[in-house]
Amino acid sequence: MSFLKMINEENATGKLKEIYDKLLGGEGERLANLLKSQSLNPEILESHLKLYKSIMQGKSGLSRQEREMIAVVVAAVNNCHYCLVHHGAALQQLVDEDDKLLFKDLAKAYQKPNQPEQEKQKQLASLTLREKAILDYARKLTVSPANIIKSDIDKLNDIGLNDKDIHDITQVVSYCNYENRIAQGLGVELEER
Repeated sequence: MSFLKMINEENATGKLKEIYDKLLGGEGERLANLLKSQSLNPEILESHLKLYKSIMQGKSGLSRQEREMIAVVVAAVNNCHYCLVHHGAALQQLVDEDDKLLFKDLAKAYQKPNQPEQEKQKQLASLTLREKAILDYARKLTVSPANIIKSDIDKLNDIGLNDKDIHDITQVVSYCNYENRIAQGLGVELEER
């Protein structure tokens, strides 16, 4: 499950039990291993949950679908299988029936940086100009954050994104990289379900 000890739902006590009880919706519900991997420090887990809700579900000029698309791209670039599966599943719930393979196309297009441009464009054909610009920025910020320059921001402004939108994109990318590092750094494995 993880390189480190994780406290399961049935063994939680005190503050951790309070957090788990808030998260569990009903009988038989299980928590994601990524959350349980942080069970040794309930305060950090609680802060992580607040950050997740604010960045991924809070009020924003970005749709939930756009945020999950960013999460899929970041996980693909980082080769984080755990987060790719989780955010891929979330994205699938948000898209139309015609777009059910979108997360696989995103993963393929952004996981292989040296693939022919024609192949990448085919995989991304269903994306809007806005989505492509957001995801290209997400990839660059993940791969080479020191190389972000003003013209990268200008490109986003040019397609109609305002400063708050760009700030929110940067927050989502940064949060997803944080999440990937937890999953990979602690050896978090996918749940059996």
